[in-house]
Amino acid sequence: MIRMGEHLGWGSVMQPLRELQSAWEQQWPEAARASRYRALRDDELIWEAQRAALAFCEDRQLRRLTPGLLATITEASDNVESLEGIELIIAAWWVGREVSDDEYRAWGARAVRGYADHA
Repeated sequence: MIRMGEHLGWGSVMQPLRELQSAWEQQWPEAARASRYRALRDDELIWEAQRAALAFCEDRQLRRLTPGLLATITEASDNVESLEGIELIIAAWWVGREVSDDEYRAWGARAVRGYADHA
């Protein structure tokens, strides 16, 4: 997953995960070597499955979430009425991480009202 994240342009986000993985492997080397997942996984098969999923998304012309697009969406998240589709879903995820539960519910209610008013 880390390799795919880097492949998709999220290297700066993946770096802390790489560091965490490395720290875990150094802190518990026996557990890292004995990991059932690690023992049974096939890295090349996993990479091929990830590439196939990416090719499917590209074939369907799904929009790729890049760090730049995420920044644009998060900046626009205050103006929830202007968001649609995947941008609205991503904004909801972002806002849910950044604000209190009450603020998130208010944000969601604003979104619903905005769409109901335009229906």
